[in-house]
Amino acid sequence: MSGRSLREAGNERWQRTLEGALRASGQSVYEVDLQEGALRWPLAGDTVLGHPTARLANLGQWLDCVHPEDRLLAQAALVGSSGTPGPDPVVPCIRFLDPSGATRWLEVSSLRERRDGRDFGVGMLVDVTARREAARHREFPASVLRGLREAVVVVDGAGCIHWHNAAFAAQCGLPGELLVSRALADFCCAAEARRIEQQQDIRDAVRRRGAWQGRVDVRRADGRIAFTEACVTLLPGTHEELWVHVRRDVTERVELEEAAVAATRAEQRQLGLELHDRLGQELAGTSMLVRTLRNAMAAGGPPDPQLLGDVEHLLQGAVARCRDLAQGVSPFLIADGGLGAAIEDLLARTRRGAALEMRAGLCPRTARLDGNFGYHLFRIVQLALATLLHREGVSRIDLQAWHEEDDRVALALVADGRRDAAGGADLRMLAHRLALLGGTWEPLEAGQGRSGVIAMVPLPGAGEARPTRPPLARPA
Repeated sequence: MSGRSLREAGNERWQRTLEGALRASGQSVYEVDLQEGALRWPLAGDTVLGHPTARLANLGQWLDCVHPEDRLLAQAALVGSSGTPGPDPVVPCIRFLDPSGATRWLEVSSLRERRDGRDFGVGMLVDVTARREAARHREFPASVLRGLREAVVVVDGAGCIHWHNAAFAAQCGLPGELLVSRALADFCCAAEARRIEQQQDIRDAVRRRGAWQGRVDVRRADGRIAFTEACVTLLPGTHEELWVHVRRDVTERVELEEAAVAATRAEQRQLGLELHDRLGQELAGTSMLVRTLRNAMAAGGPPDPQLLGDVEHLLQGAVARCRDLAQGVSPFLIADGGLGAAIEDLLARTRRGAALEMRAGLCPRTARLDGNFGYHLFRIVQLALATLLHREGVSRIDLQAWHEEDDRVALALVADGRRDAAGGADLRMLAHRLALLGGTWEPLEAGQGRSGVIAMVPLPGAGEARPTRPPLARPA
């Protein structure tokens, strides 16, 4: 065999070896004639593309198999750029459709060259579908953590931050890039002794039960305090000690609870004053009059009609005061006369305490509501009314309640006067009670300087029947 034949045989064996290696690695070599658009696939083209290379003999046929959104990028990548690629060339990645319609991801490495007065694009295609899918699956948990509304932060054994999501940065009030390597203790508002004690409690709980749950107060960058419920666990499968903190911001709930406690204490103080200073004095006066009457009758004298009248008057006043106190604590009239009677009684008691014009309009079905649901609606009206009574210069309050066609009760309260921030606690408690019932509220503008709130509360078992909306005018 001649030297030329030996070289050709060697080249053929080398080409087969190279093609086998390319097939095994999911790579293919191509050449495109830029004048004619003809494509040649000298090595492993059908393995990467799935289509027979004979069906991809020109640039147009090849682009027809590319995802429509990637065709311009694919054409530019396949043609290649002139010159020698830099040290870190950008490798485009395009979507290619195989004969079954499945999407493959191909990386295109290309270069333009000139031979015999003609321009060619030469390069290599690499199937990176499996790599991208694996990266997507690896990225999925991290993307979920990044998008959580709860704050997530990972710290090492020394308490330094290794990773956090956007919710944690928002909770601390700092840009995320300023948090990495910071000490988590920098954002704890507890005293140092309490913080050290809590850290030891966390370690002990995690060793015993695998997790610690409790309240952590966070000091934000602006100095404000955020209250959080935290769950702390030890990250398994790592060579170093990494702790995962998941924190839910409960500031609004804590403030609402504190406002509710303060309101309860204020009610208790007021109730104590009413019982001691008013009801107690009335009953003490009644007792003195009864004693005087008894002594007079024991001495043989006739009953004094004026004295008996005074005793009756004091007892009637005491009964009325007891009823007012009881109705303020728990509206028992809901069980007897329904929601309408309880609200009328509430407005009557409010009128006695303030010189206000107050009007209520309830549709018959709403007025008949009673039981636990009626009680909750009454409390909602109480809270909404309290927000309006805090206004400066308020002289008139209107209340309307009606059934919506989708089995909801609508409550609308509007008043004049200037808004006062002092009603904020009542609004938060209103929102909390509505949330317990699955209801919502929003501000209501009624025109002529009057505004208020409108609340929508779903009826228990809503959806079983469709009531007819009464002909009651909704506030403008």
